[in-house]
Amino acid sequence: MPDAGTDADPGLHDEATSSVRSRSWSSLREDVEGVWLLGGAVLRRRWFWEAVGIVTAVASTGYGLKSATEHIADEYADALARRLGGSEFLRKSSLYFLCFVAGLGLLVSVGSLARGRNSHQTPGNMSPWKTPLSPHIQSLGGRRAVSIGNAGVMPLLCRVFPAVNLYGWLVILFVTRIWSIPCFSWCMAALCIQMWWWLFKTSFFSIVGIVTVRKWLRRDWVRPYRKLLEQGKKPICHIVILPNYKEALEVLADTMAGLAASEISRECIVVVLAMEAREGRDAQEKAAVLKKNFQGKFLEILETYHPSHVRGEVVGKSSNTQWAFRCVQSDWVNKQVEMNKWQKSQMVITISDADSIFHPDYFSALSIDAMELPAERLRWRLWQAPIWLLRNYFTVPAPTRLTGYTTSVAELGGLRSWFGCHITFSSYSVHYLLAEEVGGWDVDVIAEDHHMFCKCFFGSVYASAATEEFDQLDASQCFAQIELQRIFLPVKGYMVEAGDWWTSVVARFTQARRHTQGISEFAYVLLHYANLIRRAGSIIQIPLSTHEKIFQILYTMLGAHTFPYLHLTAMVLSATWGEWNDPSDCFTHSECADWMTQLSCLIMVLNVYLFSIPVALNIVATLLIVLEGCGLSPNRQTENDDGHLWEKLTGGAPSLTFMRKVWFLFLQIALETALMAAPALIGLGMVPELMACVSLARRGNAFKYVVAEKPSTHKQD
Repeated sequence: MPDAGTDADPGLHDEATSSVRSRSWSSLREDVEGVWLLGGAVLRRRWFWEAVGIVTAVASTGYGLKSATEHIADEYADALARRLGGSEFLRKSSLYFLCFVAGLGLLVSVGSLARGRNSHQTPGNMSPWKTPLSPHIQSLGGRRAVSIGNAGVMPLLCRVFPAVNLYGWLVILFVTRIWSIPCFSWCMAALCIQMWWWLFKTSFFSIVGIVTVRKWLRRDWVRPYRKLLEQGKKPICHIVILPNYKEALEVLADTMAGLAASEISRECIVVVLAMEAREGRDAQEKAAVLKKNFQGKFLEILETYHPSHVRGEVVGKSSNTQWAFRCVQSDWVNKQVEMNKWQKSQMVITISDADSIFHPDYFSALSIDAMELPAERLRWRLWQAPIWLLRNYFTVPAPTRLTGYTTSVAELGGLRSWFGCHITFSSYSVHYLLAEEVGGWDVDVIAEDHHMFCKCFFGSVYASAATEEFDQLDASQCFAQIELQRIFLPVKGYMVEAGDWWTSVVARFTQARRHTQGISEFAYVLLHYANLIRRAGSIIQIPLSTHEKIFQILYTMLGAHTFPYLHLTAMVLSATWGEWNDPSDCFTHSECADWMTQLSCLIMVLNVYLFSIPVALNIVATLLIVLEGCGLSPNRQTENDDGHLWEKLTGGAPSLTFMRKVWFLFLQIALETALMAAPALIGLGMVPELMACVSLARRGNAFKYVVAEKPSTHKQD
């Protein structure tokens, strides 16, 4: 009998085999897809990536610490001992410190990157009072506002970069100081040159700025203003927004009295009391008292109440200012335009700190500048006056006083300087059309002054390159149109003061922690810059002048948030840590034979002598500012009871009368600069900056805003 298998159709066997193979591949594909979907679901979980980041950082740090300790102890003990002068304690301390810094940097970087794109939403887009951006500004990054709080890889990288930059350079300085003397000498020389130039430039132009301030103070600003009105020029309406939270009634009353001292307050100044609703009944009572006491002294007094717990907002000055701006925009500005009383082109918004006392001629001088400008330039204008923190000069602790007059010198020198780019600070003014063009103030930032300047800068760049097509950009026309006009009529403010000496210093540290959070604006500029290059299609298509101005902004921020701390660290390492007892020993080191390293060593050795010149200029500039700001200048008479409030603010009451003498002030400033500069720079600068970089990398702009404490008015003035 023939075999049954030989009679079967071969095609049926092949078909069955193919069907089984198909089902197997299908099942395998389904399994793979299931695993892929499961893995994707896990990978999208924030806790998973946080756990991976923490485990990786801890494991890497622990393994690195163990390996480095064993490796160095067993194989390089002699070399490291020679590098570090043979000190066992110093050797172990340096090793642990390096491992700690490296581990912390790794933890911050990996943990922040691992949190993924969904860990930060766009706070600005969640706020119900987010002003719609103009079509020009919307086109800068699609229809979503640029913010480092946005989801995405680029915002995340920009948030992490400041921490990687600062911690990375600190590690480089420590490592090169141990293992590569030439590299360390090069870094040290570069930092010395940079800081020497910054300090010399700032101090020199502060002295020049004092001369300019005195000229502006002697000038009659009301007469030319009235003359422009007689010539048919339209007046300027000043909308002064006064954001505040739990401020003393006396402090707010003094601020409004300073505004009321202006000759044009009754006809051109509108005061907006930007209160916080979370303050409760106290805010309403203070607003009622202020409106009653200053009735008839301003064109109008408005009040707004910023609600608490608005989703996506960072509680602070910026979100309160934005709320007040929107309220004024909808409730007052639009009505004035409809009634043809004021036009938007005639309006200027001034942001004032709660304790800022403007000079009575500030608004007259600003009005003259605005009235003389053509409309196309006026709409891109900002104004800044020097900020002098001198209202309680004689009563604050020495570290606080040092940071106060250092800020005053830096602000005046930056405004008067011919070099670089100065950024708005504390109390400033912006044209209404510019504020409206960029959508007002962002509600998810801390440093609202720097942020608004950068936002306006990039807004002007994109507006100049806008085309008829909404999403199109003419990269060759990306020119910055923004202009910062200097008003050399100083604004006086308080330094932090809270009871006794120690409490005041702690309060100053809290304020410094908030100020250093301004490093987030460095990340914001980087994000805008990357977005601009992406939209342009190529970096070379953007005009060179725009690149230059962007780098000037970044350099200015690095000068405030990075360079001083790196320079201080390098100075300490060069002087106290190593195998030489004196930096001059660098010349005889075996690794420092080439001319470039020899030149770097020479700069390092002459560091103290080179800095004597700018430090001396800084002491002179500080003395001149203190004399002018505290009413002690020989060419000014501030004892007249008929003078306005700005002139009567003389720095508070010193404990001894001779403390107001010029010779004592000079000695005081010189000694504080020599003895307190480094400790203050570390405790009130470097430490808060390191904390701010970590906070920015981990949490973005999320930050608890703490209002700085101020002294009672009757005690100081």
